[in-house]
Amino acid sequence: MSDKDGNLDAVPADQRQGWGQVRGPSVRAAARRADRDGRAAGVVRHARAMAAACKCAALAAQAALRCSSGMASGLSLRQLRPCCTLRRIPDPSLRPRRDVSPRSGPCSRSSTLQFLKSIASVSGDLSSMTAPSFILSPVSLTEYPSYWGEHPELFAACTKGADDVERMCNVLRWFIATLKGQYTSRNTSMGSEKKPLNPVLGELFLGTWPSQNDEGETTLVAEQVSHHPPITAYHLANEKAGVSLEGHSAQKTSFTGRSIIVKQIGHAMLRVKNAEGKEDLYLITLPTLGIEGILWGAPYIELSGTSYISSSTGYTATINYAGKGYFSGKAHSFKAGIAPSAQPTHPLYSIEGEWAGVSKYKGKAPGKDTTFWDASSERREVQVKPLAEQGDMESRKVWAKTAEGIRAGNFDAASKDKTRIENEQRQKRKDETAAGTPHQLEMFVHIPEDQEYTKLAAATSGIKPTTEDGYRRKPRVH
Repeated sequence: MSDKDGNLDAVPADQRQGWGQVRGPSVRAAARRADRDGRAAGVVRHARAMAAACKCAALAAQAALRCSSGMASGLSLRQLRPCCTLRRIPDPSLRPRRDVSPRSGPCSRSSTLQFLKSIASVSGDLSSMTAPSFILSPVSLTEYPSYWGEHPELFAACTKGADDVERMCNVLRWFIATLKGQYTSRNTSMGSEKKPLNPVLGELFLGTWPSQNDEGETTLVAEQVSHHPPITAYHLANEKAGVSLEGHSAQKTSFTGRSIIVKQIGHAMLRVKNAEGKEDLYLITLPTLGIEGILWGAPYIELSGTSYISSSTGYTATINYAGKGYFSGKAHSFKAGIAPSAQPTHPLYSIEGEWAGVSKYKGKAPGKDTTFWDASSERREVQVKPLAEQGDMESRKVWAKTAEGIRAGNFDAASKDKTRIENEQRQKRKDETAAGTPHQLEMFVHIPEDQEYTKLAAATSGIKPTTEDGYRRKPRVH
């Protein structure tokens, strides 16, 4: 169905009915023609035709984005492969989605394309960009620190071990165990990665993991300590086991033309009581995120770069991340080594595998191909008070109506409530400024320059920056 020149847009609209049933060969032919044509207009024309053929707005979006960045002639068949027709999988708009009601239809192609165009037009940080409700998660970013606690038995086990090296192994195992929940669980629960709700200043998230195997209760406190830029501080603790974690996180985001790159700002500090009753410190840095698949309408997270766990005991764990390329590699892969901080190239233990799957020891100690961690192990969800018992600033109370609208697919209602909250917060900040009473942190104290961070960062080459702010939990009043 094309004119003699292969121009699919030349086919009258009334002859295009049923194009949603067109399968691979027709679309591949159109892609080849677009690739051979090599002109920006041709790419857009054929991409739109293919989008009509498979009911997938992603192709038209990619073509438009590439044209806007001067890369139209580089559009290739391989880069179009994620299209649902070429992969011979069901139309994504017909798949049931777990985060919306089955009664709600897919968001309009024009809205999706318009949002992608707006991303492409931003040259700086995307963090402050307002996202449409149909790509939002019903969960606030303030809840995300709960992923640190989804394996409370491993968190408690950080205090165990015959020596410092074995304890570092336990710390690394707990850290790797948290990654699946932090970076892939939302693809399972919601069908694809969604943008979390941007917390309001002073927003709180309080949760617990009750003791199940005599490991002790684990508690979490998180607070949005800054709105510009957005920063979340958190404190996770198991008093019985003698282990706690405190840290803060922020993000700087940019768009590369095919993916969103998220540089995680901040760090975490693990405090462990050893057998002598002294406190060992473990500085944990954070990997860089790449949000891939946004142009195909199915975003997912891949980790990249290197992160570190630097200990006051004199050992460092170095974790290198890699994802799946076009032709080789496995998704969510990593390689880690535990070595003396002064000799990072001489690892005592080496671990390889998939942080969302199975990882194993490599080399002689403690045994080649012995399983280090299996990410299929059950994760325990954080427990919170019923909504009626939560305070006004607790996250799920703040966003209750917005989240309800997103889950029901009622995006107009969600947007309306989200706008109401944002306007109320702007007015609150204006009133505070006028009264000379700036916002006060409730749960945390800001440390302008974290000396513990500085000391442990200096002990491990590769950790940047060399100095960083920190946040400490305020002493609790019993």
